[in-house]
Amino acid sequence: MTGTIVLDLSQDEHGGKFDTIHDVGAGNGPYAAILRSSFRHVIISDIAADNVALAQELEGADGIPNSSVDIVFATNLMHFCEQKLAMEIVAAQLWPAGTFVCAAFGAACFEDPRLQNLGPYNVAPLDNNALFLPGALQVQLNMPDGGMTSPLPPEMRMDEPLHSGPNDVELFEKEEGWDFATDLNGVREHIASFPSGRISRVVGEKPVRGHWPAKIILATRR
Repeated sequence: MTGTIVLDLSQDEHGGKFDTIHDVGAGNGPYAAILRSSFRHVIISDIAADNVALAQELEGADGIPNSSVDIVFATNLMHFCEQKLAMEIVAAQLWPAGTFVCAAFGAACFEDPRLQNLGPYNVAPLDNNALFLPGALQVQLNMPDGGMTSPLPPEMRMDEPLHSGPNDVELFEKEEGWDFATDLNGVREHIASFPSGRISRVVGEKPVRGHWPAKIILATRR
């Protein structure tokens, strides 16, 4: 699903023609099949060698060309990086006018406000105008309130720095297929680090509804 969104949002910048994409921190390659349908070369990288081997086994191993990269695609990993250094490496891999795509999937957003505690996600430093053009596209997917649920209890909360630029374009999108319905056990499994006593008092035995949010950032290489 995310791979499709990335392709749709990147069509105009690349005229619908793609050659090489680098899926950074790809895990076992869940997006590789979607990406391979639109790119001649898909580069898979991950900190765990076993994940790369599994992705190659599942999807086939594309060769890595010596030319530059059209799109660098980073999902759920920028908060693990030394971010400014990571952006320099990303920029070095992209050809001029290439696209950097950063995506993150948040913890569940619950309809019951008592279960909901929103926090922003914007950890891709795009404020270095020497690397990327101003006016990055920031897509708030399934986040009408503009944030994500923190996966940590309040006493352990850690806020990442925000890097929104004054010319960034912010879009709020809603996509079907992210909704869910679960019960108390499902809530406990999802946010097991929260004190379950307070959750029990809020949820009781009634069903719990919500949706999965995602934040997508697109920037164009100078």
